[in-house]
Amino acid sequence: MIIHDRINIYKVPTLTKNQYKLNGCTALLDIVGFTIKHFESIYQDAKKVDIPIRTLFIMNTDGLDNASHQYSSQKIKEMIHRHTEFLFMGVNIDAIQTA
Repeated sequence: MIIHDRINIYKVPTLTKNQYKLNGCTALLDIVGFTIKHFESIYQDAKKVDIPIRTLFIMNTDGLDNASHQYSSQKIKEMIHRHTEFLFMGVNIDAIQTA
């Protein structure tokens, strides 16, 4: 789920409980893949002056992927290597391994 799309980071409001809901069905690889593709398609069609110097991807997860169908971990790794600004936040001990 994309909560904020292309807004100045200094204008991002505080995340609320209504925006962040846990449902026990983490499609982590799919949402990472869909998000990267979303921004790549926006930037592909944008004027050079409208493309920001940097896009920050912040992925906050509560666990392992257990519901993805579209993207594999290898495909996501390849997609991430095309970009340099990724921040992964995890809540369990294997967050580094998952990232």
